[in-house]
Amino acid sequence: MRNTFLILALTLLCIDTTMAQSGKTTVRLRNGSVLIGTLSKSRDGSRMRIETPNGSVIYFTEKAIKEMVEDVEDDFDYTPNRRQTNNNRSSSRYNDLYEDDDIPPLENTTNSRYQNQRRNSNSTTRNNPLYDITGYRGFADLGYTIGMGDYSYGRFEIATSHGYQIDPYFFIGGGIGFHFYSLDDYSLNLPGIEASTKSKLTAIPIFADFRANFADKGNIIPFAGLKAGYSIGISKTTVKVASVSESESNTEGLGFYLAPAIGAKYKITPSLALNLSLGYTFQFAKMIDIDIDTSGNIVSEDEKNKNVGGISFKLGVEF
Repeated sequence: MRNTFLILALTLLCIDTTMAQSGKTTVRLRNGSVLIGTLSKSRDGSRMRIETPNGSVIYFTEKAIKEMVEDVEDDFDYTPNRRQTNNNRSSSRYNDLYEDDDIPPLENTTNSRYQNQRRNSNSTTRNNPLYDITGYRGFADLGYTIGMGDYSYGRFEIATSHGYQIDPYFFIGGGIGFHFYSLDDYSLNLPGIEASTKSKLTAIPIFADFRANFADKGNIIPFAGLKAGYSIGISKTTVKVASVSESESNTEGLGFYLAPAIGAKYKITPSLALNLSLGYTFQFAKMIDIDIDTSGNIVSEDEKNKNVGGISFKLGVEF
């Protein structure tokens, strides 16, 4: 009786082994790869293995599987060629390298359907790349602001900001800028006296930077941004009376700084882009209006906190 049970168990084991060797399974991986062959587990049970009809043995984890269909009809062409032969020799290299979920498309998969799928996928990626950068992000801008209103002071601007790209849409960070103002020169002609005043002003805004992208695909992505902070002013005034000149430098708080803008970026690589923007800059500062009579005496002096704003054009790079 014992011998009868032993013979029956060995017979079932042989039948199961034969079926496993003859049956084929189609495995579709999450990265787009398609494998067809005999599926089983590795000896230690930690990975799956599939032996393709051309003799390659590929290992991968269960997490990498997207879909699996058993006992499919084999309508693929496995005719070996020189490239396949070379790939078969290096199949052990695949087994050692790709033990996690990030398994690349396998070159020794030679069916035409898979090759067309991979070629179309690569073409789509090149023509419509994803903007999926997260983590650290940096910006550098160069621009010019055209002064508007009663105090139409133009200025060249450079700025840089750094921060965190939360997802493909939102960025938050902080930065610093240097704005070089073109101020008016004044001349005063009194009887027997020639006097002139020249002033230079450099504003240094320190700001928080918020940016929002309106898309996450394509080479051209529209965006909006907002910088808000406070500016420090470094001024230098030179007064010349007759042939005598005297200069005075001063550093003081200038005022509230706000710069909303809209624009578009052109992606060079997934992590490098050029951007062009148009905006309006609000820069509040204390302005002093002085009236002087013909004798050189100050008639009135009016100090107000006013907006020295303007329309800004900026070209930048992000990295």
